Amino acid sequence: VLLPVTAEQSVYSLEGDPVTLSCPDVLPSQSSVSWKYNGVEVLKYTNGKPWKVRQDNKFRGTEKGNFALQMPEAKEGLYTCDVSGKEKSIRLHVLKVTGSPEGYLLQGESLELQLHPPNMAPTPIEWIGPQNEKGHQPRWNRMDNGQRLQIKNLQIQDDGIWKCSAHGLTISYKVTVLGFVEDLDAEIFAAVDNTVTLSYKLSSPAEKNPNIMEVLLTKEALGKSTSLSSASDSCSPQTIPKVQFEDGGRYQCHLKFSRGWLNRTIHLIVMKASATPPGPLPKEGTANLCCSISAPLPPGAVLRWDAGNRSSTVPHCLTVQKAGQQTCRLTVGKEEKIVINYTMEEATEQTGFPLFGLALGVGGPLVLLVLLSMCLFVYVAIKRKKRRMERMAQAKQHLLAKRTCQCQRDKSNDYYHT
Repeated sequence: VLLPVTAEQSVYSLEGDPVTLSCPDVLPSQSSVSWKYNGVEVLKYTNGKPWKVRQDNKFRGTEKGNFALQMPEAKEGLYTCDVSGKEKSIRLHVLKVTGSPEGYLLQGESLELQLHPPNMAPTPIEWIGPQNEKGHQPRWNRMDNGQRLQIKNLQIQDDGIWKCSAHGLTISYKVTVLGFVEDLDAEIFAAVDNTVTLSYKLSSPAEKNPNIMEVLLTKEALGKSTSLSSASDSCSPQTIPKVQFEDGGRYQCHLKFSRGWLNRTIHLIVMKASATPPGPLPKEGTANLCCSISAPLPPGAVLRWDAGNRSSTVPHCLTVQKAGQQTCRLTVGKEEKIVINYTMEEATEQTGFPLFGLALGVGGPLVLLVLLSMCLFVYVAIKRKKRRMERMAQAKQHLLAKRTCQCQRDKSNDYYHT
């Protein structure tokens, strides 16, 4: 862009951009033209030939009488064009935006952007966010007539190109925010036996985050913290196929960076419904249906049964006198989080012999004890009978032996008398 010169003029350019500063038209009779930078001569034309002090500076076209100064990169300072002793000065301002802190930023940190140079003339300044946000934003704080912008509590939507418009120019600044795609603190509600997935997705893939130094995944419940796993890249999604009441708790993913920790907490709240006493409802009997969650009720939450006789002594319980389906709901604000339909079945009447049912039910162990006692009695009786028979057999054998001996003596006596 060819910039015209007046007696005193301020010119604005972007850092790193090439710039051309024009000089007044030179008459053929004027044979000497020079450019000075902060009082030091950098380019000269005399006796029909250019003379360079700095090789990167040059005249735009001396053969056509154009002695504008061309520079490949704007450099802030005072430039003076001297045409045969008549000087015209140009103050070149190089605009740029700096950020503090520099480098990548973590979700939740603060950032301050500043437009340079700080001592430039007052002018309307407009900041534009990556999502084309403008004007007054809740997390923005403009200072020094808009030359400084503070962004608090950085979010992943703040990642991208920020722009600052001033003096008809737009200056860009790249901001990198590392964080989780979802809120840092979240609640997930689930009924027992449902499938739950706990996600810790980052704003950029883990393989593109060499700044991650350590990863921890923990669960906190009932005041105790348990380490679930550790890795070197990120927290993998956790899927619980059939969530149980004891699975409730706070699941936390901790990512360590060189500049601090990035944490995401998911509070898993599990709801269940149960009957007291358990099992089918007896005829003309009553039961209490109770609905409970694995954590204290969140602010603005309501846990209730749709209909029936609510218990006055036990919170979130319902007294039922007949079989059927009852519905329990957990509502937070105006949003319904969990609905459980509990079906109370009616007990079937017994049609068999009462003693048989007693034997199969409560009397089962007693019947078994009686059978064992009978078996033991029979075994002892058989054992005793066997021992009596053995003694009787021994007695008969002894008596037979005695008679045989007596008979032999009687025979001997008869022979002698004969």
